[in-house]
Amino acid sequence: MWMPILEAELSAFPAVGLVLSTSWVRQMGFTRAKKRLSPELQRRVVGATWHSSMANAWADQIWWDQSSRYGQIMRYVGRAGITRWLALDDDIEGWAHSNRHRLICSDGSKGVSDDLITQDLRAKLRAEFG
Repeated sequence: MWMPILEAELSAFPAVGLVLSTSWVRQMGFTRAKKRLSPELQRRVVGATWHSSMANAWADQIWWDQSSRYGQIMRYVGRAGITRWLALDDDIEGWAHSNRHRLICSDGSKGVSDDLITQDLRAKLRAEFG
């Protein structure tokens, strides 16, 4: 519901891609989850922390279920060799202090509609990608 706000904030950063780190991908599949986004945000999606191949590997499923969102993100970051990244999330469980500067922590009911969160997102986008 706040996609226009996110689109506006990302507009100055055309090279920034999005990685879906959501249970939606596991529940409905990557393509269907991605289609829930606006066309503009869909164009930015480059991957997801859950991949369908993980459904065939019991160890991956157990690992996923027992990992924090931060752990899932860090696994993706490590595998993809990403060095510049931010996370917009309402789940702060398990976040390492060393990476807290990368987290834009939103309220699950307000998301980026909260002016303080939008300001934090804007500042961190500039710092990381500006």
